[in-house]
Amino acid sequence: MRIYHSVFALLCMVVPFLFSCSSDAPDLELQLKQESINEGESHVSAPQMVEFEGEQTLKFKNVMSLQHYLQHVPETDNFVQKHSFFSAYRAVDRSISDGIMRDSVLFLGGDDFQTIKIKSQLYALYRVSTVDGAYDPYPICRARSLSESMIANKSGHYLIGDSICTLGLYDNYDEAIGASGTYNEVSSHSIYSHGFRANNAFGKTSNRKCRGVIGMDANSKRLYIKVTAQKQVGFIVRWWIRYATTYMGRLIISQIGQPIVIEPSGGFEYIRQLLRGGTVTENCVGKKFLPSSGRRIIEFAIERETGDDTFTLGKFMPVDDPMDPLYGQPCSIKGQIEFWSRGVPYGDRGSDEIDLNLAIS
Repeated sequence: MRIYHSVFALLCMVVPFLFSCSSDAPDLELQLKQESINEGESHVSAPQMVEFEGEQTLKFKNVMSLQHYLQHVPETDNFVQKHSFFSAYRAVDRSISDGIMRDSVLFLGGDDFQTIKIKSQLYALYRVSTVDGAYDPYPICRARSLSESMIANKSGHYLIGDSICTLGLYDNYDEAIGASGTYNEVSSHSIYSHGFRANNAFGKTSNRKCRGVIGMDANSKRLYIKVTAQKQVGFIVRWWIRYATTYMGRLIISQIGQPIVIEPSGGFEYIRQLLRGGTVTENCVGKKFLPSSGRRIIEFAIERETGDDTFTLGKFMPVDDPMDPLYGQPCSIKGQIEFWSRGVPYGDRGSDEIDLNLAIS
């Protein structure tokens, strides 16, 4: 059964003022900008859940309250799980996953799958062409900002004061995927140059593939790893379906711009550092790596049931002493990620260069 805990880590990834709001007030834009400037003077309060056009909707007093909520809301938040745009998308994805688990390829060739695709057009986008010789039945979320989709109601709205804010949506699958072909599944605002960044490592055999995505976000300064595993099934029509497996990965870190503390979320079997040429391993959970530490190699293993999950690996801890040479330097990490799984052996692993850089605002 799918849970929201692993994806809820995405909620903190918000970049200010990329939403669309309308209001009767002619000076709304000035008001929003002024709130962002006078952060210390803005009063932060919890949002209200109100009824708006027949739906449960979050209403924020001001922009600072919105930002605070996105950074501190608990993982068990009732609105996100039951009333948000994102919850509607996840329900669609879960219905398809349950149908595949129950009936395998018979579900994908039947009327129920087609009905779900038609009824979910507001929330989900589907790939119409094959990839690596098979179709991928799983949808991607239409929201341009996944964090914003978690505070918007099922119609894509939320309120800031007297303003109605509308969630931006992609028009088609190719637009959502973009030129990189990787889709910002763990991204908040892909159009924001200083927002979330991600690197992908794909490993595959002839009938199985896995992916590890490492990224960082603008608000929480956290490092994330998203893992996905799929296998090819079917005869005349081939499909890529998710399956449970064990993932393994290796981060070869050559440079960091600010200290990083390894603070993993649940799901990791181990996170360890290789020492003395790989002959010695050391548990590095809770360990702080400094920019002056030199090259380091970190290995990890994850075992999950869904074949599609996101985890927190660690967090940047920018120095706050103006006298420190690192003060004001960007949160950055360079190196390489290698990724494989139980079904995709090390010899078929995927790899990608890591080059993530986030300016400290």
